[in-house]
Amino acid sequence: MLLFSLILSLLVVSLFFETTQKQKDRHLDDPSLLQMREFLSNEAAFSPSLPVLSLLYEKGELTGHLYLYDSKGSHGSDLRVGVENAFVTPASSTDLPTLLLRAGERYDPGAVSLSLPFLTRAGDFPTSHVSSYKNVLLVPGKTPYSVNTARYNELAAGAGFDGFLAHANVRLFLNRKNMGVYHLVQNFSSSFLASRYHFKRSDDMEKEEGTEAKVFNAFHLQDLFSADLNREEARAALEEKVDIRSLLTLYAMNVLINNPRFPDYQFRAFRAKTPLPDSDLPYQDGRVYFVTGGADLAFQQKPDAFADLMEQRGYGADSVFPHLMEADAYRQLFLQVLGILRRDRFTDEAMHFHNPFLDADLQQ
Repeated sequence: MLLFSLILSLLVVSLFFETTQKQKDRHLDDPSLLQMREFLSNEAAFSPSLPVLSLLYEKGELTGHLYLYDSKGSHGSDLRVGVENAFVTPASSTDLPTLLLRAGERYDPGAVSLSLPFLTRAGDFPTSHVSSYKNVLLVPGKTPYSVNTARYNELAAGAGFDGFLAHANVRLFLNRKNMGVYHLVQNFSSSFLASRYHFKRSDDMEKEEGTEAKVFNAFHLQDLFSADLNREEARAALEEKVDIRSLLTLYAMNVLINNPRFPDYQFRAFRAKTPLPDSDLPYQDGRVYFVTGGADLAFQQKPDAFADLMEQRGYGADSVFPHLMEADAYRQLFLQVLGILRRDRFTDEAMHFHNPFLDADLQQ
């Protein structure tokens, strides 16, 4: 019996070392790793400040193999991921693909999520700092959509608005082809929102995205917005369902960056399905909160986004904003929020942009 136990132990140890060696050999022999090491050894071709992602996948296949390297070129991890072609906005002016990567047991047994510690947020916010993801977006890095949306989110974060989406610059290799700089972007998904806003499960919250009218209809808010908001009881009823400061801040930021596609494009909101009004955690009260969207046409001295909102034309045709501004309390709050944003964060210097319409619009 003792001899049998000894033999069994030796077999287990042998299998362990054999498995470990196979894993090491896989990394040593992997052609993608070998090619990447050769590339990274050429300092003239590599920016040491950027992490590197190498993705191998066949067109039409549901999964691919993702290799991650840190900013010094050291191999970090690899796993199989789901790969989907995501939207490319008409204004993106590129034929480079936008990709949605998905992680989980379905694609790679034992890989619950994608660990991306460099894609997280700094600052004092009441939400979680997410570093592990079920899904994440890869967006070409030199398009109006990626550049302007990244700038918008950085400004929102600097202003303390906790509904922004972080991004990180990475160098992407797609099937061993250097695709240049891409943006790895937090995705407006249920799993991400649950992690960030302290929900135990993704099913504990609901989210909507699209036009402003679509989102408010989905949350059954149109009647509340159409009421006489100069009446205190009407405002109380609305504020029981909507975080009005979050909404007015979203309007103010898009006015400041002169975003003509707002609020009829990537208007985003979420709420807890079951309110927990006594919870010490924020965002659990069942009210609707708001998240930033795209800003590909922003930061331009062309259409007057504020006038479009107020006159309900163009992308602002169906907005509730003019009706909110008819309420003295909300108009004063909006001007207060806009003034603070403009003074502290959304300055011409920080935006690298001057909104030529703003002063004249606000005087009306």
